[in-house]
Amino acid sequence: MKRLLLLLFMFTFALSSVFAMDDENVGTFESLDRDGNKSISKSEAKRDTALSANWAEADVDRNNQIDSAEFSAFVSKGMFVPPEDAEISEPGAAPFSTADVAQ
Repeated sequence: MKRLLLLLFMFTFALSSVFAMDDENVGTFESLDRDGNKSISKSEAKRDTALSANWAEADVDRNNQIDSAEFSAFVSKGMFVPPEDAEISEPGAAPFSTADVAQ
């Protein structure tokens, strides 16, 4: 019985760690582009509420994909705010803050 409880605890802990790691990177172009094809599809955008809700506005060229330029334009409109712990992919770049977004 103790082994079963220990095994169940270990499984639950491992499963919760996987979900925590998966959610902590949501909010950057790279983390939303799950397949790494340099664009965000509608299904990939579902991981972010703001992007998914404003898909038509973000997909400027209406090709059902959001490239990095469209994503940057969407972010600059202030409709999308990455999580506070989002990593900046450019070396030496300043952290993102809502004060940097043009209102």
